[in-house]
Amino acid sequence: MKKHFMKAMLPVLFGAAIILTGCPNQNENGWTFHEPDASMSAMLVSNCTGAISDMPLGLTSSGSTGVATKLSADKLADMGGRFRAIRIDVGPEATNCEVFIAQGDIENVIYKASFTPAEYGWKYIDIPEADRVIYGANEAQEDYFIGATFDVEAGTSPIKMQYASRTYSTEYIYLNGTWNTTSSQGLGGRFSIQAVIDGGDYSGVTEDLYAAAIEGTANSSLKTGDPNVLKVAVYNMGVRKVNGIIVNVAAGSATTSQTVGTELLPGQSAVAEINVPAVDAGSYKAAYTLTATASLAEGENSSRDDEFEMTQSVYNASGVARNGILVEQFTSVGCGYCPRGSQALAASIADLPTADQSKVVWVAHHGNMNGTDPFKTNQSDTLMSWLGVTGFPNMDLNRMVTNSGFLFVPSSSTVTADLLSEALAMPTAVTLEADVDFLADDRSLTVTLSGSTTYDRDMKITALLVQDGLVARQIDYDEGITHTDYEHNNVPRVYLTSILGDDLTFAEDGSFSVTYTTTVPETIGDYECDENNMRLVAYVAIDGSSQNDVDVMNVVSEGLMTPGVSQAPAMPDYIQSASQEGLIYIAPQYRELMEKVEVVE
Repeated sequence: MKKHFMKAMLPVLFGAAIILTGCPNQNENGWTFHEPDASMSAMLVSNCTGAISDMPLGLTSSGSTGVATKLSADKLADMGGRFRAIRIDVGPEATNCEVFIAQGDIENVIYKASFTPAEYGWKYIDIPEADRVIYGANEAQEDYFIGATFDVEAGTSPIKMQYASRTYSTEYIYLNGTWNTTSSQGLGGRFSIQAVIDGGDYSGVTEDLYAAAIEGTANSSLKTGDPNVLKVAVYNMGVRKVNGIIVNVAAGSATTSQTVGTELLPGQSAVAEINVPAVDAGSYKAAYTLTATASLAEGENSSRDDEFEMTQSVYNASGVARNGILVEQFTSVGCGYCPRGSQALAASIADLPTADQSKVVWVAHHGNMNGTDPFKTNQSDTLMSWLGVTGFPNMDLNRMVTNSGFLFVPSSSTVTADLLSEALAMPTAVTLEADVDFLADDRSLTVTLSGSTTYDRDMKITALLVQDGLVARQIDYDEGITHTDYEHNNVPRVYLTSILGDDLTFAEDGSFSVTYTTTVPETIGDYECDENNMRLVAYVAIDGSSQNDVDVMNVVSEGLMTPGVSQAPAMPDYIQSASQEGLIYIAPQYRELMEKVEVVE
């Protein structure tokens, strides 16, 4: 087996440490995976069941790593036979990949083979007949190890794992050039690596003869008429060979069915794309549960993982264009990973066409973490509680369910220019305009918000002022320092409405108009309210009861003033003539007099 030398850092997520280890032998939980069929006698060991997800094993620099699990002699004693194959779920970011079998000691490699990771689902690495390692005559009662090693690029997370609530000292991870038990590293969980074992007397096995598991992906939102494809991977997790797995798909009340795969041995998988039945979007959108269920023609499916479910929304393609999209970022000066999230979001905005960049309306709500945040507000606390925000960094986009979820961590992979472009292109059913009138002399602000809708739903309107250029501290794990002069932007400062929005009343023709007035304070806390760096953010959202039904329908953002120039009430045309070019405001008591002045061009 090749040696690997690298240095890795395991990041800690807000509120919990990262958990990793190998899959335990499911016999501990009453599961057995045998094949009593004479033509294929085999079983899975160290089997992962349940939801498999990307493991956040983030490397700060490129290098090599590995994962392994020990198959103890006592667990192999009654199985007999040989290793037929190794299964592992490693993403395409991994290169120079090898699986291995070691005997007695993890460094005593007796078999290894190269493989290329699959783009989707498990990789089944078959061991040729002549190379299958015989462990059945294990007179020395030695332990065996199955594992994999591979190279990764910095910032990628190719390993798949299943979260677990306990650790297993017999699971291993390759760090800093040596193999270490995961428990000694303070880690726990289950790696997605398995052995397929061939041989043994399994004739007495009666349970779990048939078990079909499924995973799937599909777009969370799309427009009417767009292709709607569900990509599924099905797995034979049972003890018999199966001739295909039936996938039943339900999109709301519409259904379809398709058989995936042909002959699948225990542990093998197959991938297919299934066209989801069309769903009517109605006047704005239809949100429904998309379900895919795996079943078998022969025998009763005993898998615990036979159903994939997600929420999907189909939007009417004939609505009105959006002014912009709302990004609500949840952050803290005490959050060490938040600068990275802000940089990822800013980079994605910069990748948009120039004309679209200003259409991304960014509001950065602050909360306390590792001390008091000077920009925390009770309103932001209320919003985060309502949306279900439990940690930083986090964000939502238009309060819609995206392919990354409703709330997700901003990163280069979760928030992309494509994601923002797709949100901008999604039609809506509400128009929104803002008239902003700010007088620098007395700091009075009048905002009129107006528009119309064809959507017959209860809605709320929210308006607030945000500010850029607020300098404060910021913990930064990537740079390993606490900044004392970090510039915080898009910070909420003044609320004109309830943070959850005021009820919006529509006229019979669907139009609406609301006006808010306030006085912008000169300072809030220790920070000046600089009107030159402040702007209005206003948006209309559905008054829904769940994350699937609180869409931001439209948003506007307007500066309080052009730097150095007061936004005074509109003057008569002649005030804008060449001879009056420098006169930008006429006090009311002089306006009548000015109207009698003959302007000479």
